[in-house]
Amino acid sequence: MPTAWLSRILVLLLFSGGSVMAAEQASVQRARDWVAHQDFQCTLGDGYRCLEVAEKADTRPSAGVVIPAVYLPIWALCYRDFQAIEDLTSAQKELRHYRISFQETAEYYVVEFRGLLLPAVDPNGQISGVLPAVFGRSVRYLVDKSRLQISKRLYMK
Repeated sequence: MPTAWLSRILVLLLFSGGSVMAAEQASVQRARDWVAHQDFQCTLGDGYRCLEVAEKADTRPSAGVVIPAVYLPIWALCYRDFQAIEDLTSAQKELRHYRISFQETAEYYVVEFRGLLLPAVDPNGQISGVLPAVFGRSVRYLVDKSRLQISKRLYMK
């Protein structure tokens, strides 16, 4: 008798896990469809919400986001490679779907294309939060400092 109950429990877990996965996939697809049909006229953050913009630009030299100039040729190298990823659609390659970060180690420049987290969209099209999924794909590049060549392209979760 205990073996019969155990097998029933396992079957129940397998089927309920599948329905949970199907629901998650449906919510991610609904969010991707929602994002694909929006005409955003702003800079986006996670959940595809518009970031606040300053009303008046600060023109002091230290204002805004400042990065070391050495990152610019590294950026161009990584951007060309990112645009060449074959299994991403042209929409998924649009920079509006990403935040970009620059770091470095002793050996590498590190450039990350961090996909924005998708909004949780209910069946009525209303936003109710953020999903742990992105529209495109998050990618990390390791660029060898001495050769200025991409050493690794890593797909992130």
